[in-house]
Amino acid sequence: FILPEHIWGPVAKEGVKALKEVPDKAPLVGAGPFTISKYNPDQSVFFEKNPNWYGRESHIDDWGAQFFDNDEAEIAALESGEIDHIWDLGPAGVEPLTEAGFVVSQSPGVEFHDIIFNSNPKKEDHREILDPKLRLALEYATDRQRLIDTAMFGLATPGSSIVPPVTGKWFNSSLDVVPFDQEKAKQVLDEAGYEDTDGDGVREAPDGTPLSYDLGTQNGQPGVNRVAEILKEDWGEIGVAIKQKPMEYNALWEYNQAPINDRTGIGEYQDFEILLWSWVPLQ
Repeated sequence: FILPEHIWGPVAKEGVKALKEVPDKAPLVGAGPFTISKYNPDQSVFFEKNPNWYGRESHIDDWGAQFFDNDEAEIAALESGEIDHIWDLGPAGVEPLTEAGFVVSQSPGVEFHDIIFNSNPKKEDHREILDPKLRLALEYATDRQRLIDTAMFGLATPGSSIVPPVTGKWFNSSLDVVPFDQEKAKQVLDEAGYEDTDGDGVREAPDGTPLSYDLGTQNGQPGVNRVAEILKEDWGEIGVAIKQKPMEYNALWEYNQAPINDRTGIGEYQDFEILLWSWVPLQ
């Protein structure tokens, strides 16, 4: 990104506390065939031709994008003619829009959905999450295909790594997807010393810490609540309890990074336990 020096220069020298405020009408810095002409936070953004653009001239003079809180509202806007195009259609919208006669393009995607365990060696609580055997057991207890069929309406494939197959040579095709095997998961936990010593259905680590975790999730992410429900059910079968903590994106991002270093503004990633997240890697 191109950053205006008069705003961010002091931050580079003095730390994040130097950023007192950003003027509401600060000039935008950037390049491209269009520039922003109007922006309504969380509602819409409008673009017009950039008179200084050096490349091929656009066929249109201006265009706009509207933001939606959920897939249902976005689909309803398309059906009513309020919008002309949906850039990123959620899985739940594919079948109804196809049946309604809309053209729905599908292709292999680079987005992947993952479960993030806090493996920061400096974390103070639930240090058993650092144990690869515990994480392996949870992987055996994760029914990828059920998650795909239920939350993604079948429009995904089980992943073996954070590098999707569509990336070509960067994808390691020799990696196998860990199969869903509850008995194997229990065996791994038993051999690693994770036992339910008090009979409450939740195992404890060798130091007595219950295997009970908060699961951070992002509000509005397609299928995320159903994923959390399935994980709670399947992991509960092997003696691991989770409690979903739904939050808005910004809050989840801060929860992920906390605590934040006061000077640098960089997260130290010590507090969270487990997150549901999604990423789109560079191609």
